[in-house]
Amino acid sequence: MLAQLGTPLFHHGLVREAIDTAERALRLSPNDRNVVRTASLALAGAHFTAGRYEKCVSWARTMIERSPDHVAGHMFLTAALATQGELARAAEARDTLLRLWPQFSLAWMAENMPPTGEIAERLRDGLHKAGVPEK
Repeated sequence: MLAQLGTPLFHHGLVREAIDTAERALRLSPNDRNVVRTASLALAGAHFTAGRYEKCVSWARTMIERSPDHVAGHMFLTAALATQGELARAAEARDTLLRLWPQFSLAWMAENMPPTGEIAERLRDGLHKAGVPEK
């Protein structure tokens, strides 16, 4: 599935390629729920990686609309809002994230989620600002 390619691309810092791939998938299958969810995740991650937090928030919300229980959308939403300084909204997003995945923590994320390097640091920083527990 073309939409699935966007996520590993942004994990490797290939933001433009991730965006192009996800947008193409959306153009080809705009009504496919799985494509929209997967492409939205890739776009949220790519925009977070690029430091475009407002666009990350928008795509994370699109993903959450399509898949309300998918933790990654809530994670990007929480981190992007906190990074923008919208701490009250970030706390609301964090509460939803932790309600869906009570064991989610910064330590769990570091051990189990693919982003690494500077991307992971900014993601962790945003989640920390929002009050996600260390352990």
